Amino acid sequence: MPFPFKEVCVLLERLEHVELHEKLLSSEKPERYKDLVGRWFASHRRQINDLDIESSCGLLSTLLPHWRTDRVYGLQADRLCRTLGRALGFSIARKKLLAAYNEPGAGDLAKCFERVHAEGGPPAIPALIVDDVDLMLQSLAGHSVFSDPTVPRLPPGSSETRDKLLSNVFNRASPVEGKWLIRLILKDFRPLQCDDNMFLKAFHFLLPDLLRFQCDFAAAMTLLKTALHKYPDTPDRRSEALHRNSIADAQILRPVVGTKISRPHFHKGRSIDSCMRMMGSKPWVLERKYDGEYCEIHIDLRRSPNPLHCIKIFSKSGKDSTRDRRGVHDTLVQSLRLGKPDCRFKKHAILLAELVVFSDQEDRILPFEEIRKHVLRSGVSIGADQDSLPKAHEHLAIVFFDLLLLDEEITMNKSIDERRIWLRETCKKIHGRAMGADWTKIDFAQPERAKELLLQHFSMANAKRSEGVVLKPCCVPYFSIEVNPASYGHSYIKLKKDYIAGAGDEEDFAVIGASYNAQQAATAGGKAFIKWTTFHLGCLLNKEEVHMYGARPKFMYVGSIEQERCIPQAILETANILGNIRAIVPGSANQAADIEIERPSAIKMSVLFKRPLVFEVLGSGYEKPSNCDYLMLRHPRVKKLHEDRDWMDCVTFQELQQKGKASRAAPSDSESQEMQRWMDKLERSCKKKIEKESLSRSSRSTVSPASRTIGKPETSVLDTPTLRTSFLNTGTSSAIMSSSARRRSEPDQASLSGEAQAELAAEVESSAFVAFERDY
Repeated sequence: MPFPFKEVCVLLERLEHVELHEKLLSSEKPERYKDLVGRWFASHRRQINDLDIESSCGLLSTLLPHWRTDRVYGLQADRLCRTLGRALGFSIARKKLLAAYNEPGAGDLAKCFERVHAEGGPPAIPALIVDDVDLMLQSLAGHSVFSDPTVPRLPPGSSETRDKLLSNVFNRASPVEGKWLIRLILKDFRPLQCDDNMFLKAFHFLLPDLLRFQCDFAAAMTLLKTALHKYPDTPDRRSEALHRNSIADAQILRPVVGTKISRPHFHKGRSIDSCMRMMGSKPWVLERKYDGEYCEIHIDLRRSPNPLHCIKIFSKSGKDSTRDRRGVHDTLVQSLRLGKPDCRFKKHAILLAELVVFSDQEDRILPFEEIRKHVLRSGVSIGADQDSLPKAHEHLAIVFFDLLLLDEEITMNKSIDERRIWLRETCKKIHGRAMGADWTKIDFAQPERAKELLLQHFSMANAKRSEGVVLKPCCVPYFSIEVNPASYGHSYIKLKKDYIAGAGDEEDFAVIGASYNAQQAATAGGKAFIKWTTFHLGCLLNKEEVHMYGARPKFMYVGSIEQERCIPQAILETANILGNIRAIVPGSANQAADIEIERPSAIKMSVLFKRPLVFEVLGSGYEKPSNCDYLMLRHPRVKKLHEDRDWMDCVTFQELQQKGKASRAAPSDSESQEMQRWMDKLERSCKKKIEKESLSRSSRSTVSPASRTIGKPETSVLDTPTLRTSFLNTGTSSAIMSSSARRRSEPDQASLSGEAQAELAAEVESSAFVAFERDY
């Protein structure tokens, strides 16, 4: 029986109501979400179980649109707004109301559509079902060249075909259904933010585990409808463990060549000590993190007698990028000895590797941005407009670091030590073409010696200008259905210099302008009115002239920072307040007199600041941004807003380039001396952290109970944006953010109570004042 799309919207509406209108603590929301999702699935269980594989995939794709990385629609908010206005025949007045999402406070495009669509008549019949919506999305993806090759391509034509498709579906949608249809196309349900596993586990308790082994809705649903059909959907916790054990014993779950495998869970090491606490007392492998593109390589020798036709490569997102990475195909054939008698496998294999660019002339791996000169995206060159042409001595190379399947041997069930042995026998090293990842094994049963080795190897990685290191537990399989994949003993730890307070690259930048994004504003939170969500950074080009002659300042635009996970809430609110008194309209007479900005035409700013704000920005090294010929901090995020510093004191464009080149260049003396400098820097960081914790403990012990109650909490001085920002600009925040989890001497997480484990996990995760970064 078809599943009504209306019922999906009922669930999403209830969840959105919790997010926007129910006054719950952040710790209470997950339980509320879990209750709503569980009750919705229970009430529709019979209908869901009656769905076939295709319809089940459609329902999952509707609830989790961002999982469908194979589908690219080519319709962002602005283009979708114009397309819907044309396809639905809106009048000029209704088109204007639809475009109101560009104004702060009007809501996102979906909310504006809901208001506009409510003014029309009742929806056409028949009512929408999930299959109709999924077919529309699949057809939209067929119009884009960036969709996965497995998505059926539609013949090229005008926009009339797409307009007719959208009109057919949206005219049958109610205003609420239309709102969620737009968010489906944008793959963005904000302000609703729910854990994916909540939906997956409510659908079937095994679904999250199946998607780890075979990251594809169709493959997972096929298993549930066939080999695993006898298992209940939502058993009790004790039965759940028994079912998992029986599945593990029967070895039902296994990787399939041609279907992508998920990656392990990663934790972020915020310091050497936090890594020590997470790793416990067992041996771990420390592996150098290469600054390239993740590749999952599937080889199926049964497909063709030509070895080149047996290769399939998945990107990190899960997209089939085999054609785009054809520059490394010959290297794979030679390294794996495909088609030769000494090839180590007869049928198939799955390997993990990092794609990099190697220079024969310099005999080293080149920076990350060099890849875009050698790799296309769905046959299109992206971001390389300002790059030089590839040189004859530069070429793609592959760095192998794991082996998951070799013929009938499921090596992913073995420990990393064994997988390394199998990998070494399977791949032949070719200098500058096919390499193995550098790694070493550290036994953390001896904590002092282990800490010293970890410090040395991490310092050496920084001295070699690597991205960082990855720590992987020994004696455990790549995946196991019997354990929690996020537990410290069964997941990986990333350690990068910008994760550690004081070790990353930091600069003060002038904030020259700002703009608004409705989707980001929906998740901004806080009590203040958010007028701008994206802030644009610039560097002064004529500092001497401005300083000596009072010339009009001329800035070079160097990058933008969006609020989501890159700007702390307090700083976002304060920047909006301070920006109001400095804002001028681009192109106005005031701008011509006050400020001059060089920026690409694609960068749109809602306002410029005649007196720029000052952001202290943290980054992970330097890179050349897409379509740019200058260096800028990589993955920038705001650390502080300085009201006591003038924009004249910010880094100039010339200084930024000099620091970027120095950061990327080889050490001026030797790698050993650079390594020693990094060790000294990290040790100072550890000592400083200990001193702050000691000061925090002593200050808490000397404060009397009476003194703690002085002042009214609701009128705290920290509630005012200016004073709150001043507070952020001091070192006090780090001490206040310290928790008892920092001072635990017992490194084994399993020995901690449930409450203590949660406290330790919170400690390891990002501090709201120090680390705001995407999961790169």
